[in-house]
This record gives sequence, C-alpha cells and structure tokens, in this order.
Amino acid sequence: MLKVRRAETLGQVTDGEAHLHCHFAFGAYNDPAHMHNGRLRVVNQISLPAQAQYVAGPEKNVDIVTWVTQGSVTTQCEHFHAETINKGDIQVLCTATGCTGLSWKAGAEAAQLLQFWFLPDCKGGIPMQEIRNTSGYPDTTGFRIIASGFPDDDPEEEETIRDGAPAALLGSGRLLHTTLSAGEGARYQTTPGRSLFLLVVSGTVTLEDTTLDAGDSAAISEQQELLIIAQSDASVLLADTAYDAS
Repeated sequence: MLKVRRAETLGQVTDGEAHLHCHFAFGAYNDPAHMHNGRLRVVNQISLPAQAQYVAGPEKNVDIVTWVTQGSVTTQCEHFHAETINKGDIQVLCTATGCTGLSWKAGAEAAQLLQFWFLPDCKGGIPMQEIRNTSGYPDTTGFRIIASGFPDDDPEEEETIRDGAPAALLGSGRLLHTTLSAGEGARYQTTPGRSLFLLVVSGTVTLEDTTLDAGDSAAISEQQELLIIAQSDASVLLADTAYDAS
C-alpha cells in the first residue's frame, strides 16, 4: 500500500527563528491522520536563517538522525562537545536515558537540515553521538545504508570506523540514501513486517505509477520491494523500520 504526502500539505511549525515542515504530528502541529510510520516517529525539514538556532528537548528514548542539505550547523548537547556538521554530513544522536540542551545553530549562511527520529527497540542505555561525512560512502547508484541498528550492515566490526560504514542506531531500523541521474533507477528489498518511508530531497522520481517531487514523501506498507526511477537528477532518503510503533 502506498500513501503519498505532497510537500504543500505538510504541517508547519515556527520555533523561534527556525521554520519546520513536518511530515508527522510534532510540537504545535497536531495531525491525528499523520502520527508516525512504523517506528519512525518524526520527519522534519528544518530551515534556519544565518546564525539562527533550533532547540529541542529534553528528549529520551529516541534516535535523532540529522542530515544537512545546505550550509552548516553547530550541534550541541549537554553530554557531548559542540560539533560542526556540514552539507552532506549526518549526525546520529541516541538520546537513551535522556539528553537536554539539544540545539542546532546555523553558521554564517542559512542552513537546511532534515531530521528523522527513530524509536529504539529498548528504553534506557547510555546516550551516544556519531557524526559522519557521507562523501566516503561507496559510489553507487543504489541505496546506500547511512545509519543502521543491524550489526550485519557493518560486518567488519573494526575498532577504526571504515569509510562508508553506517552510523549506529539503537533500534532495528535503517536510513538509506541514493543519488540518481535522470533515467537511473534504484531498487530496495526489505523483509516482512517492515514499514518504508521515502522522502525526495531534490529532483523528481517515479515510484510505481506515482510522480514524486522535492519535498514529497511516500509511506509504503505491506510490500517488500520498491523501485524508483529518476525523471531528473535526484536525491532520495529511505527509512526502513519495524511496522509496530508500540
């Protein structure tokens, strides 16, 4: 089953100088028809003017994945030193027993970021943070795993993180990315009992007989395989989570 959400229908939240477009209910945006997709609880597109800051929390028992699509941001949390993440970088913050003082501040230029909030399999644990530059990921037109809670997705288990290794999630989910030129396609296959959520970051793609433009999303359930074809140069993110959101 395919459920499409067009960019112009997204919820909008203004938080200080930050402006959020929300795919699911979040903060002041209440939408009983769009609460989550499996164990994916939040997908927000966040716009920050130069030097503006987005503050969240306190949060616990959620894995927050931040992908920077424009500019750079400095991220802070009481548990970790401040870090700068640039365009194309991802940050994974597993809040575990709880984190306060979460913030993302734009640099000298405006910034755009996407956040995916995953529910972990178990509550509690020690907060963790990882930041990766995805330029080291393998050059392929297929979907690349950039964050995962499955140990088999990084079978080498080396002490030194290898180029292209996915950042770690506490839940049994994945976040994948693909960059396609016009006419290229990417296929993904999952297992039974999973929910898929696809977000077009830029460009235009087709999924089945449906055209999706930048900012559009599609929630996919009760099917184990998908194929997208790029109608123009495109960047796409795909979340794969357990169906149950309890």
